[in-house]
Amino acid sequence: MLATAQLVADRLKQSEDPAVRQLAPRLERTIDRAAGLAASTLKYGRADEAPPRLQRVIVAEAAEEAAAEALVGFAMDYRADIETGLACMADPDHLHRVLSNLVRNAAQAMKDHARAEKAVTVRGILVDGRCEIDVIDHGPGVPEKLRARLFEPFVSAAPEAGGAGLGLAIARELTLAMGGNLELARSGAEGATFRVTLPAA
Repeated sequence: MLATAQLVADRLKQSEDPAVRQLAPRLERTIDRAAGLAASTLKYGRADEAPPRLQRVIVAEAAEEAAAEALVGFAMDYRADIETGLACMADPDHLHRVLSNLVRNAAQAMKDHARAEKAVTVRGILVDGRCEIDVIDHGPGVPEKLRARLFEPFVSAAPEAGGAGLGLAIARELTLAMGGNLELARSGAEGATFRVTLPAA
């Protein structure tokens, strides 16, 4: 909605009517206030999030459960390439939310993309005492202009999907709360890879 309002403001600036052009700065200020209020509301909501209850979680089991839920309604395969016995310290519910969001986003990216391979891959390895969990798709990749702001609230790489643009912002907050990190590890014409890093168990 905010992106649409910004587009309208840009169009108003190009109007030949001076009165209409004068409305553009006011609309832009209104958009900025609305974005600030929404971000503050989101931050307040996160303050009420229950602190993570860290425990040993088997990555393969967590990924399979998340994928089973996230891929409902998609004609998409799930592939796992996870080191045997790989385990991390995480809150099971928080990790489920993070992985479900990433797998769902991956499926959405490939849903209408003209590529033969329709599969979401979750890869997990142990690196220097930490678990690296990659969620890999074969879609069009994340537009370069969005990459720097991808984890900000209300920024969406797929606005046509109808989401609010909160999924990645919340997923990163949950991951950080568990002592980990969430990043876009790779993006290009061959697809995107999102990486969750968590302490190994």
